[in-house]
Amino acid sequence: MKLVILLSLSAALFSCGIFKKKDKEKEIVTTEVTETVNTLAPRKATLGDTGQASDPLEISNIVIEDNIMKIDISYSGGCQVHDYDLVGNYAVMKSMPPKRSVQLVHRAKGDNCRTVIKETLKFDISELAMDQKAGSEIILMVDGFKEEISYKFK
Repeated sequence: MKLVILLSLSAALFSCGIFKKKDKEKEIVTTEVTETVNTLAPRKATLGDTGQASDPLEISNIVIEDNIMKIDISYSGGCQVHDYDLVGNYAVMKSMPPKRSVQLVHRAKGDNCRTVIKETLKFDISELAMDQKAGSEIILMVDGFKEEISYKFK
């Protein structure tokens, strides 16, 4: 009889959650890395508002070849196609050479997936030049990238 009562009491306590772990185990989220290189024609950089809302991303490298800027980025996503704009501020700092702030605007379109995406974006940055004359130099300060980028129009 005591055994029946003990088993009944134990079953009741387990069903009420008395013996459940108080510390919930952390959910482990696995991500896979997807790398893409934009093989389409470069997008056009524009002049405009460099204070736009932008979804998070990380810029790991920037290279300029002729008038094309290649930007290596990473972000989490994978369920939506993301959009990007490269926008240079109209205002130019009066330094030698002049400097222009630039923002890479990222629109994730509500993509809540967690795959780490690595991508190389290409932009025609001719519009960001101080003067569209061969050799015209300007320093581009890209928001979220630690180095200033020297750009000579070609």
